Amino acid sequence: MKSEFNEFRQRSFSEFIEESSSFYLSNPRVQGIYYRGRLIGSVSYYWESEVTRWLEMGIVLYDPLYWSKGIGECVIRSSMDDLFETLEIERVGFTTWSGNLGMMRIGHKLGMRQEKAVRKARYYKDTYYDSIGYGITREEWNSLYKSTFDYLEVYEESLRSTICSDILNELPDWFGRPESNEAYIEAVKSMRMIAVKDNDEVVGFLALKSVSADTFEIEVMGIKPTHQCKGIGRTLIQRAMIESPSNLMVRTLGESHPDPYYRQTRSFYLSCGFTQLYIDEVVWGEGTPCLILVKSQIV
Repeated sequence: MKSEFNEFRQRSFSEFIEESSSFYLSNPRVQGIYYRGRLIGSVSYYWESEVTRWLEMGIVLYDPLYWSKGIGECVIRSSMDDLFETLEIERVGFTTWSGNLGMMRIGHKLGMRQEKAVRKARYYKDTYYDSIGYGITREEWNSLYKSTFDYLEVYEESLRSTICSDILNELPDWFGRPESNEAYIEAVKSMRMIAVKDNDEVVGFLALKSVSADTFEIEVMGIKPTHQCKGIGRTLIQRAMIESPSNLMVRTLGESHPDPYYRQTRSFYLSCGFTQLYIDEVVWGEGTPCLILVKSQIV
């Protein structure tokens, strides 16, 4: 249900029944949210354009007592799952406003992309706010929540090093310098690591480090040759974006270098939505241009 962000007038129960009961009581697109038998909110969806199957959804928790308890995130995730399962749609989104930090956090945590920010489009209590839109495609949703692979965070330092070592050793075309590999194997001990398992075998990983208050950097990522081109890399990037405060950064070999394998790497990151920030010709030494790529939560 669409809402305008203005000053609201409280209605009597009889007014509510007369004006809104048909929407809430006779609409299959609206469901109640119950907590321990008590109705505490509602979740709904509506068509921005049914012709193009442009679907939006929304949620309301009536009592602030139930805010910031994970209820909204749980309900929206479950509802989106149902929508993708039951409707022939390619995306689901919701629109909120910059004053609703809770909804913005939910979009971020669920792996959605901020697709729009219309500045000063909402007005509430003498203050202008931005209209913020989030969305996620079926492909993105499936890769995050319907994958046949298991994605898990690795907490043990020694296991991080072992995973890094084992996979880099299978990727000599990208990681052919023993001294660089040893540096990665030592560095990942103190970093966040997301690993990918196929049955009981670890087939890929990504290691993250914090470089500023709003930016994480991919220190190193690797996927076994047997499991490349299966969507694992894209899902690792999506999960890294969920972990990152706002921006995700990565360094790779610049295009002036002829290496064909790093040409594939650059193409991969660009296809995942990274953009070129700058090229550092000094940090990795002469003839080894360092390309800095960044992906932001804000589109």
